[in-house]
Amino acid sequence: MIKSFFAASNSAQGFKNYYGECFARADRLFIVKGGPGTGKSTFIRRIAERANENGFECEMYFCSSDHTSLDGVLFLSDNGRIGVIDGTHPHPYVERLPGLREEILNTGMFWDRKQLVGNNENIRKLCMEKNRQYDRAYLYLRACGNLRAVINSYIEDMLDIDKMKACISRMMRGIGNGDGYKNLPALVNCIGMKGEAHLDTFEREADKIFVLRGDMGESAFLIELDKCLRDKGMSIRTAYHPIYDREIEGIFVEKMKYWFVNESALTKDCEKSFLEKTKYINMQRFIFKDPSKAEKGDTRYCRRLLDTCVQEAKKCLARAGEAHFELEEIYKSSMDFEALNAYMDESCREMFG
Repeated sequence: MIKSFFAASNSAQGFKNYYGECFARADRLFIVKGGPGTGKSTFIRRIAERANENGFECEMYFCSSDHTSLDGVLFLSDNGRIGVIDGTHPHPYVERLPGLREEILNTGMFWDRKQLVGNNENIRKLCMEKNRQYDRAYLYLRACGNLRAVINSYIEDMLDIDKMKACISRMMRGIGNGDGYKNLPALVNCIGMKGEAHLDTFEREADKIFVLRGDMGESAFLIELDKCLRDKGMSIRTAYHPIYDREIEGIFVEKMKYWFVNESALTKDCEKSFLEKTKYINMQRFIFKDPSKAEKGDTRYCRRLLDTCVQEAKKCLARAGEAHFELEEIYKSSMDFEALNAYMDESCREMFG
């Protein structure tokens, strides 16, 4: 069975990396190094396919900047839990037990350096443009975070937290206790060079989906749910918001296969596809006072500004993508992919026998 997630995000705090937490479970970790377009994602995908063919439970971690590219895979094999990750910027991985736990797989062994040196000026120019556009995108995303904080400050004044707790307590009544609280990140949304993307892993896996509707305090509800599940010793996967990384947009309770998720975190098509096992929780029921006319006006204004900043950030990320994909073509043209494929096959034999 394959499950798909993101383990990083382009956020209001800059690049947010969850790889350390996600891959701490690996008994053995292969770290793939190399430049753009040198076959890192293809390498990782081939390993994931082999793991799936062998019937191993497999988690695939896609790139938050290019959701079509694979950045990591984690699977439980006959020889323990094995992880393979892209260890290049912006998510480098520091080896703690090199040679014992971690191994380096270097796709850069198969490029023609002379050809790359011949493209020196163009490579430098594209790298600078890519970095410039990412810097601008993060400035816009930081502005989004500040605007979101203003909106949340109004919402928090209206929330009846005690009523939320009572609702959660009723929902969890009769569930029983788990085997110990565990909480692993498992993001399902991203904003990157190819726009926004959603992974429907939890919608598919869930027996019940609880959709929080109303855009009023969903993260506060999920924080209280997390506290309740911690007390019950439940194992959960937490989907953090890709931009507002301090906010939770979904919690998957593994024992019961319950998926609690913000409506804004789902695509319309995805929501329709799983309607038969979906129940809606109206967040308006937890509002104990109506906002004043001035408060309504302020929040509407902040939301308009926030939407504008998100759109501008997406434009910058798209421009960064133009430079990145041009870089990929330069590096691809310098690669000996026949030799790389032989290296991939040898590495797969080492992992799978």
